[in-house]
Amino acid sequence: MFTRNTVLTVLMMINVVSAGILEEFSPVEQNVNSLNFNTIVGGRCRNNIDGGRYYKQIKVSEETVLDDGESEFLVRKGIQRCARACKQEGDMCKGFDYRMERAERYTNCYFNANTPVSIREKTRRNDYSSWLCYAKIEEDE
Repeated sequence: MFTRNTVLTVLMMINVVSAGILEEFSPVEQNVNSLNFNTIVGGRCRNNIDGGRYYKQIKVSEETVLDDGESEFLVRKGIQRCARACKQEGDMCKGFDYRMERAERYTNCYFNANTPVSIREKTRRNDYSSWLCYAKIEEDE
């Protein structure tokens, strides 16, 4: 499991490269006042229709996300695969959650049928700070 410092480091690295990787998706919440250049805020996707339920979950990476220097590369690769899989769902997928702390045996990509508009960082029972929420960028008509 990732420590909080590792999560912050990974989020910072993802932000640096996410523009080129995820051209059709945008992080739902960003902290533009961050002092450490970590602008992607971790949390589970929320929306105004069903609260943030996902309609499908998949495993997008067979590589273990390690708590060392390789972790940010593997997380970026996982996010890229999750975005690609969401895009292949067509109009049904409006965004996705990617769970950074999930290893090779577990589901780590969750598709949302409704456009995410906010995130939830934690509940009394769950900490979602290592989840990343992306919304599909809607094309102007």
